[in-house]
Amino acid sequence: MKTNILILLLVSFLFSKESIQITRSVDKDDSSIVSATAIMYLDQNINTIFKKIVDFPNYHKTIDVIDKSEVYYQNNNTIKLKMTANILYMFDAVNHFSHQVNGDNHQITWTLDDKKDNVLEYAKGGWKLEKLSNKMTKVTYNNSIKTPSFMPLIISNYIIGKGVEDSTLWLMKDN
Repeated sequence: MKTNILILLLVSFLFSKESIQITRSVDKDDSSIVSATAIMYLDQNINTIFKKIVDFPNYHKTIDVIDKSEVYYQNNNTIKLKMTANILYMFDAVNHFSHQVNGDNHQITWTLDDKKDNVLEYAKGGWKLEKLSNKMTKVTYNNSIKTPSFMPLIISNYIIGKGVEDSTLWLMKDN
């Protein structure tokens, strides 16, 4: 997977202005919470990107690690989504996320829906899009998770790293 990402980044640098930078960290107060941030510069209109991101029912069609994505509640600004992801090809992880969508500012935040059963113990994150020009958009994605206590920290680090890659790199594809 790392080779694929390096090739994708190299191609994007050579043939377009698109790029991505991914950083990871461990919470200094709770080492079981791992975080990742991706900053992307995309040769795409901000509204086109935002429309892709809020197409929650089709995440399983665009993000490889997601097997199922089902909206189970929606009102003006809240969308609740049940997602089933395959973890390390060993088991399916079912989590329920509550998204707050602010279309006017091109921002989305999410947390786990605590009223539902989730594999993750903790998750929060968000998307923030900034219009740089009519065809250039800065996209910032961040995600923090706490995996179940039976998972070693090395697995949590892998999951957050793989998760941020899977959750962002699909935006660089022509859909």
